[in-house]
Amino acid sequence: MFGLLLLVNLVTTSTTTLVTPAEGSKEGERDEEEEEWGERDEEEEEWGERDEEEEEWGERDEEWGKRDEEWGKRDEEWGERDEEWGERDEEEEWGERDEEWGERDEEWGERDEEWGERDEEEEG
Repeated sequence: MFGLLLLVNLVTTSTTTLVTPAEGSKEGERDEEEEEWGERDEEEEEWGERDEEEEEWGERDEEWGKRDEEWGKRDEEWGERDEEWGERDEEEEWGERDEEWGERDEEWGERDEEWGERDEEEEG
């Protein structure tokens, strides 16, 4: 009977010692899993921050796109004006006007000289 009790005691102690490391390894695995989940949470947080940054960049891109559209419209208007002015130059309207104004300037210069001489005569 004593031998049977001793045998039961040995079997119980050996199984608990055998089971204990297995349970410890399960706890170790759980710790590793929790650590991995913690790392995943950190990564997800980083990705969330990146998403926010990308959203901000998207908003900036939209603003810049609107500005580009406005500037494109201005460029078109200015291009049309340049074409009109080029056509006017080709038609020599401006050249004729410049000639007329040059002649007027000469006439006015002569008048100024005459009036200057008159003023000197009157003062003198």
